[in-house]
Amino acid sequence: MQKYDTLDAYWHDIHDIPALTDDEERALAERIQAGDEKALDKLVTSNLRFVVSIARQYSMKSEDVSIDDLISEGNIALMLAARKWSPEKEPRFISYASHDVKRAIQKAMPQQENALTLDAPAHPGQTNTLGDMQKAGKPLTDDATSDHEYGNTLAIAMRYLNDREKEVIRHFYGVGTEDTMTMAEIGDKLGLKRERIRQIRKTAERKMRRIIKKK
Repeated sequence: MQKYDTLDAYWHDIHDIPALTDDEERALAERIQAGDEKALDKLVTSNLRFVVSIARQYSMKSEDVSIDDLISEGNIALMLAARKWSPEKEPRFISYASHDVKRAIQKAMPQQENALTLDAPAHPGQTNTLGDMQKAGKPLTDDATSDHEYGNTLAIAMRYLNDREKEVIRHFYGVGTEDTMTMAEIGDKLGLKRERIRQIRKTAERKMRRIIKKK
C-alpha cells in the first residue's frame, strides 16, 4: 500500500537495532533516573520496532491517517514512559510502556481533536510562549546544546517530530533561518496544499506542547 512507502527508510534504520537484555534495561533505567540522556535514547531506540508494529495496526483502521504521524506519537509516548519506568514495579520496559504507546496512537487517530499551539505559555505561570522562544532564535537543532532551560527542552521536543514536521516548524517560525515563511509558501516548497501544511503544523505543535508539559 502507498501509505506504507514512507516506512521504508525508517525501517531500514531501526530494524537491526539489537534488543536489550533484562540486565541492560535495568542498568539504563538507573542511568535515566540520574539524568543520563544517552541512556534514555538507547532504551527508547531499542524499542522503536514495537511502536511501528502498533502504528501499523491502527493505520489499517483509517485511510486518512498518516502512519508516520502515528509512529511519531508512539515514539513520544515511549520516551515519556522511559523517563518514568522503574524495573521494581514492572520488570520489562515494553510491558510498562505498551499502554501509553497504544493510548497515544489512539488519540492521534483522525477522529480525535487535541490541538495545542505554540501560543500557549512555554511553562505554567510564565508569559513567554514557545513561539516567542523560537522567533527569538533559540537553537532547536537535533544537537542543540544551549544552556538555557527552554533551549534544551525545545531541542528534545524537536527530536520527536518527524522530518516533515521539523521542516514545517523551522520554516514557519524561522528556526535556523533568517526569514519565516507563510503556510502557502511552505506548501509550495514541499509540494503540498496549504491546508495540509496547517495540519502538519498543528500536529507538530501538539506533540511539542505535550513533551514540554512533561518536563
